Amino acid sequence: MAVVELDNVRKRFGQIVAVDGVSLELAAGEMLVLLGPSGCGKSTVLRMIAGLETPDGGEIRLRDRVANDPGVRIAPEDRRIGMVFQDLALWPHMTVRRSLEFVQSGARAERGKKAIRAAEAAGIAHRLDARPAQLSGGERQRVAIARALYHDPDVLFFDEATSALDAETENAIVESIQSLAHRKTIVIIAHRLSTLRYCDRVFILDGGRISGETTYLKLAVGIL
Repeated sequence: MAVVELDNVRKRFGQIVAVDGVSLELAAGEMLVLLGPSGCGKSTVLRMIAGLETPDGGEIRLRDRVANDPGVRIAPEDRRIGMVFQDLALWPHMTVRRSLEFVQSGARAERGKKAIRAAEAAGIAHRLDARPAQLSGGERQRVAIARALYHDPDVLFFDEATSALDAETENAIVESIQSLAHRKTIVIIAHRLSTLRYCDRVFILDGGRISGETTYLKLAVGIL
């Protein structure tokens, strides 16, 4: 069953065509990569699916429900999508625990339980009482992942979230992300070829359009 479907989705910013007729399906439990040069529309595709940008045309369906219908548009907070951005935006004065619980609704005890579950899933539960300055780059990345997992989303997006890490740390983070793929659909914007080996499919974007679909193995041997 497709968790996310895009049908001829388009987006312009003034005279710039950011996304030009993208169609794709994301299945439950898949781990995918969007690959392409800067400005090719990768981030805009993710932001439209998440509801942070509104398409100018086409249709986005989440589990067979149209998400961008003007009459019954699904709000971002109701799309069950978690996002991790390149700018992790961690509050320097807050511990990991407090950062996960902050601005979340519900009783304090329940928020605490959710924070621990999310931190365990992201591999950062042992650092719940640390502040960002006390964490390594990889640990800060895991905090951002835990924050995206807090509400147990169906889909996780990583918008160049690991690009500032060294290759070894990035691979360790992506391995952790892969362990979640059996129960979530995961989409990563990545640049290192080594990262792609953890993914099921790779979509190549160029000029706002999908120019191809491939796999890590085909890319590794130079076949598109």
